Amino acid sequence: MHTELDEIDIAIINSLMKDGRKSFRQISREIKVSTPTVESRFNKMKNDLGIIKNIQPMLDTDKLASRKLLTSLVFLRVNAARSIYVANKLSEIPEVKCVYLTTGEHNIVVKLMISEGEEDSYDLHRLEEMVRNRIATINGLISANYQIVTKTIKDEYI
Repeated sequence: MHTELDEIDIAIINSLMKDGRKSFRQISREIKVSTPTVESRFNKMKNDLGIIKNIQPMLDTDKLASRKLLTSLVFLRVNAARSIYVANKLSEIPEVKCVYLTTGEHNIVVKLMISEGEEDSYDLHRLEEMVRNRIATINGLISANYQIVTKTIKDEYI
């Protein structure tokens, strides 16, 4: 089901995309509507329509010295009749950060993030175990392969 948004809704979303820390009052001044209008529209888009899923900071994990993360992309070939089931099962794994249904040879792509190992280096064995024991065992999976992200140049939401 698609929901039609009006100019005010779109202006609120655009304002939050520029800076998600803005208050409703700041947004109302920017788009020239009342603060209660911004608040009620925001709540409707978040709670009723589910258009706004969350407002949270986007971290550059490469710059977090205290906690390094190994990021990988997992490319899955899944029985088409089981793709939604598999995608939902993948979504239950805490280390899985994104699940995409795609076209082509691999019909599901997953972004996986694993904390560094105890030896102050990335634990590739943990990645291998995650793919082999938690992902590859999901019913409906035909094949899986993965690639490690070595550097993130751009990572943003819409």
